[in-house]
Amino acid sequence: MKTVLDNLQRFSLDRRSVLVIGFAFAVALILRWGYIVIFFLLEGMEGFHLGVEIPRIAGSIADGDGFSGPVPGSQGQATAWTVPIYPYFLSLIFSATENSKLIALSAAMTNGIIGACTVFPIYFAARQIQGERAAAIAGLIFAVEPTSIWLVRFAQDTTMIVALIAFLFPLYNWAVAKPTFSRFIFLGLFVGIMCLVKTVALVLVIAIVFLTLVVMHSQSLSHRATLSALVLGCVMLVSAPWVYRNVEVMGLYGFQSNFGLELMVGNNTLTYEALVNEGRYPVPSIHPNSDTTENQLYRELGEKQYMANSMEKATDYIFKHPEKFAELTMIRIFDFWSGSISNFKTPFHRAKISTFICLMVLSIFGIAMFIRNPNVHLMIACLLLLPAVYYVTHTISIDRYRLPVIPSLTVLAACAAVSLSAAWMRHRRQNRTKVL
Repeated sequence: MKTVLDNLQRFSLDRRSVLVIGFAFAVALILRWGYIVIFFLLEGMEGFHLGVEIPRIAGSIADGDGFSGPVPGSQGQATAWTVPIYPYFLSLIFSATENSKLIALSAAMTNGIIGACTVFPIYFAARQIQGERAAAIAGLIFAVEPTSIWLVRFAQDTTMIVALIAFLFPLYNWAVAKPTFSRFIFLGLFVGIMCLVKTVALVLVIAIVFLTLVVMHSQSLSHRATLSALVLGCVMLVSAPWVYRNVEVMGLYGFQSNFGLELMVGNNTLTYEALVNEGRYPVPSIHPNSDTTENQLYRELGEKQYMANSMEKATDYIFKHPEKFAELTMIRIFDFWSGSISNFKTPFHRAKISTFICLMVLSIFGIAMFIRNPNVHLMIACLLLLPAVYYVTHTISIDRYRLPVIPSLTVLAACAAVSLSAAWMRHRRQNRTKVL
């Protein structure tokens, strides 16, 4: 009991802190739910995107067809297009009602709650680095951050994985502060669950193992190796039933099947012509969710063979045109970190892009100021590793691929803002002293 109380003490809050974090949560929830209602009244159903892969799978589960049907006409055809947790979570909403409007609104409202709850781990992560003031600023920044508000209307796994990434930061710092076996087992189980929400979380397993082995100098090498093995073992334990299902049902060894398709979509003649030669987006689609030829090929070949063929086409294009692949990769990297600045059109898009760029610039100062602080190491790893797959796949970096780095940017930017403002105030006081 004493150990539990000691652990909770690290996250204890006084009355003022409770008011601040409660206010940030309320603001976040009101903005997200308010946006959903206003958007629904103005635009109706068209902007809620129930016809893409994850909602289709969730609908198939609710209809009794199992984990299947990611593209039109494929109901009952087993899939590993995505990992299971969010589709099964979303299927609960599909099971509750057949009204598409209620499904869309319920999914968006649930995303709003999850997004609002994300202010809590962001608050604690910033407090572990720079104290209460930075924590309050970080929580309020995320509460009003436009991209996280905009994406709640999409029935996708993005809002959930962003919340889990944010929760990972204080959890990892808690584990590292007292690196016992039990804490790292809990950490490994948590990351294993993250990998079944979105496979991009696998890079965080690599980051945690690397940081544990290389950066935790206070522990012996054998202890660090054991902790790393515990994390890996727990991730494997959590993910084993899903991987076993994929092997048994589809003959697929892995978490997810669609990497080859996304690599092909991002690297082909049509994409190059549109992005490089014509400078336009969106590009012509060769995706089975929207292209009838690709859809028919997907259903005829089956998912495993279709994805293998897509991978072959993608690698063939990359090896034959390495200079074009490099050019497309550089465009995607610039687009990711500029916040898709080419889309600087409507006021809301301007707000999203401007906020992202401001957070990015401030976070650079944050990294420079706190790089020796072990509480920021995992955040830096997230910034380096999470976007990597989107540099080479997909056509271009849309907001939902960019959102997983927002928690890291928010915390680092808030800590930098507090440090810079404190340094500026000290400078002003020194100048006044010299004048007097």
